Amino acid sequence: MSPFLIALMTVTIQLNAEKHKPFWFQRACSHYGEIDDAFGDYIEGVRPQVVIAGFFGPNYWSAVSYARGKGVKNLWTSLGGGPVDRDWLRAFVERSHRNGTKFIGLFSLAKPYGDPDKPAGIFKFIDNDWDEKALGPKPETRAIDMMAKKADGSLWTEAVYRIEGGAEYWGCISNPHWRDVLKRMATAAIDLGVDGFNIIFPQRQGCVCDHCQTSFRQWLDSRYNAAQLKELFKIDDLKNHKFSVINGWYEQEEASDYALECLKFSQASLKDCYDEVFLQHARGLKPDLILGQWNHIYRSSYQGPGQLAGTFAQLNADERCVLSSDRWGLGEDFVWYSIGNWSMYDKPDERSFADFGLERKYLYEAGGGKPSSVKMDDNVRIQLTIAESVAYGGFAYPRGPNYKDPATQKAVKTWFDFLHRHEQLFHPATPYSEAALVWNRRAVHRGDTLHTADFKRLGRLLTKNHVLYDVLIDDNMSLDRLKQYRLVLLPSVADLTVDEGAMLSKFISMGGKVVVCNPAAGKQSITGAIIFSSKTLQAISPVAWQEFEPYLDDWLPGRSGMSALDTVSFTCFEQGRTPRSKTRKFVAHLVNYHRDRRPVVGVSGADLERPIPTGQIPVRVVLPQGTKARKVTLHSAENSEPTKLKFDQEVDAVSFAVPKIVVHGAIEIEAR
Repeated sequence: MSPFLIALMTVTIQLNAEKHKPFWFQRACSHYGEIDDAFGDYIEGVRPQVVIAGFFGPNYWSAVSYARGKGVKNLWTSLGGGPVDRDWLRAFVERSHRNGTKFIGLFSLAKPYGDPDKPAGIFKFIDNDWDEKALGPKPETRAIDMMAKKADGSLWTEAVYRIEGGAEYWGCISNPHWRDVLKRMATAAIDLGVDGFNIIFPQRQGCVCDHCQTSFRQWLDSRYNAAQLKELFKIDDLKNHKFSVINGWYEQEEASDYALECLKFSQASLKDCYDEVFLQHARGLKPDLILGQWNHIYRSSYQGPGQLAGTFAQLNADERCVLSSDRWGLGEDFVWYSIGNWSMYDKPDERSFADFGLERKYLYEAGGGKPSSVKMDDNVRIQLTIAESVAYGGFAYPRGPNYKDPATQKAVKTWFDFLHRHEQLFHPATPYSEAALVWNRRAVHRGDTLHTADFKRLGRLLTKNHVLYDVLIDDNMSLDRLKQYRLVLLPSVADLTVDEGAMLSKFISMGGKVVVCNPAAGKQSITGAIIFSSKTLQAISPVAWQEFEPYLDDWLPGRSGMSALDTVSFTCFEQGRTPRSKTRKFVAHLVNYHRDRRPVVGVSGADLERPIPTGQIPVRVVLPQGTKARKVTLHSAENSEPTKLKFDQEVDAVSFAVPKIVVHGAIEIEAR
């Protein structure tokens, strides 16, 4: 895209952003796959703020072609499509609106399906079945010419879903014809009344078509001079250079300066396409359009540079891991990341309970407090999934569960009714924490993920020891931000600037403490920092999480906390306060992961959750200097009425005992 067009698009996006008001929500029902009238009944029963369902982009129109070929009106698929009947979809959206629910449709950015040889799916639709009434004039270019291509001219394809016996292909997001098709489809979806889109498959394969060749040359030309191109990438003549590979994600054995540069180009190009189609075009049609993106922060293979099994996979996962910080989530209303299936992480013997507090804290920070959630494909732990989501400032339910299961319906309704009644406990609110764990985003942008292991270990140990902490991204570091905490933990200092080193030294001089795990990797010294070796950290296993407590006693004496096992998590938020407010309100959240995991014959779904209540739990919350508690109240979804708790006011803290929690307890502390 030329500099002029980029500038024009930027101005349009800024104008649309000025008209757009961010939309906050915490009660969502999302479903990936078939929906029907029974799903509408479910929505009416549980009354979410948002429903995320249905397919409205290339996958929908891929299904249209199959449906026409079969002579049927409806076609359901796991990847997209149905129902093809647009009148039914319009009526379903209208039904949602009558119940006060916003309707957000799933929209594939780059991955349709079909068969170019028959032709079928997206290929037959664009070339033969194009719907001019809904989409406008037929494209001048064939579908096959819009697809991502390999160096030999063949198409990039996968055969994971095998819908209708075909395969999945990749539209080239650098191809202006593909972007135009996406705009037409977005317009048609808005015409049906949808309130927004959750963009799925925002990924780029290693396309080397002419459009990508031109775009990548422009990318390199804007970032490097001729000498640098020759030294770094062995490119002597950029204008005439032919790229045989322009990769997206890459594995450790493929790591190189060139692979990293291709990944940065890929993610910037994806963002360019997203911005042009949705922020510029679609939001130009509907300024209040709600937008988000379905991303991934794990690899089920657990492979990749510096990765531990599980979450925080980078470079070979995460659709925007190297996207510039100023564009990360720009223009979006919510943050959505997948970690796969919850059961992969449910290993009680290893003190892993499929708990994702660290991931949620990271997403809250990265999204600047926007509604965020972790998609974990959990059809069993309905209550727990909702509880964890809202206790960390996010939303639930990000995918599923089985809406036809009566036990699930009952659990979701109970919780959504509770959240609706007590919305003031959750919004507006900001995290109230005593420590900050720094995520080194700049290292990932350099292609270095070696800090990830220590970051994850520190996060797990802080969580298990019930420390009130935030994740702080290095790009967001400032002295004002640091002043909010008593302790800052740095898994790596390799990417700190001189000014940031001085800033942290000043923080220490003001009474704060800074812990550094890998000082040898950094160039900046932090006067007064505590050195905690990575080797010592790695010796503390999750099973022996209490071995970390003596270090915390030294680094963060008199901290907030509670007397409970690591099966209970602890977070705290301060409710929104105004300059004239004489009272301050804090809400501490306890989430109980203890449940009966024994198999039961003939029992499935939400009936298998079987939480095991826990209590009493002594809790202590350090309050701001000069603040005294006036009232402490326990709220829970299990009890229709709140419970007043007795408390002891210390010099700088309030202590109380929570008699029992089943899954979750929100303790409201009113203070002056």
